[in-house]
Amino acid sequence: MWSRTNLVLMGALMLGIGGCMGTDPNVITNFGQYDEGIKKVQPLTESGILAYAQGVERTAEQKADLEKALPIIEELYRFRPTSSQILALKGRTLLALDREDEAEKALLEGVNQWSAVLLSAENEIRNTMYYDLANISFARGDYDEALERVDKALELGPDNLNCLVYKARILIQTGEQSEALKVLDRVLELNPGDSEAELLKKFLKTSQGSEAASP
Repeated sequence: MWSRTNLVLMGALMLGIGGCMGTDPNVITNFGQYDEGIKKVQPLTESGILAYAQGVERTAEQKADLEKALPIIEELYRFRPTSSQILALKGRTLLALDREDEAEKALLEGVNQWSAVLLSAENEIRNTMYYDLANISFARGDYDEALERVDKALELGPDNLNCLVYKARILIQTGEQSEALKVLDRVLELNPGDSEAELLKKFLKTSQGSEAASP
């Protein structure tokens, strides 16, 4: 996974969705218990998800904590089955555990559940879910699907730097270098001096120069 994953979502998920205690679905009966559960799930997910977002190896302890977090997240979802934030958290937790098929299922459920929602806060969550889905597609070599998913993310956040840089990476992978350059120019317009965009642009120009010099 790329290191530019939107870490802002982490705080939004942890602060905005509530929690539960135990693993019995009947335990959660009010928002007080829901809030208590969020306090419990936060330390179990935070370090492991951060490691996933940074693209580094998770420790055995982090993975064990994430495994403990999953049944709590499931309870949260049973209590609030219309919460896209919980599905986003579940998806990212599963991704951090390298359980991509299950993560994809949770993320798709989240984006489809909120396909008609126009609230900006929900759209930010959906934007990140589409970003994660694009990562899954890219990892399995389905670049057309990855591009389709990152474009859906950009429909929700046209100026999202993470998604724009990721789109450029996908376009580079598919050989669409001129389109990738346009996207990178947009990133640099929004964020002059962006180090990753400048590095990718330098790579493309070097690559194009090498092709031009070939007999």
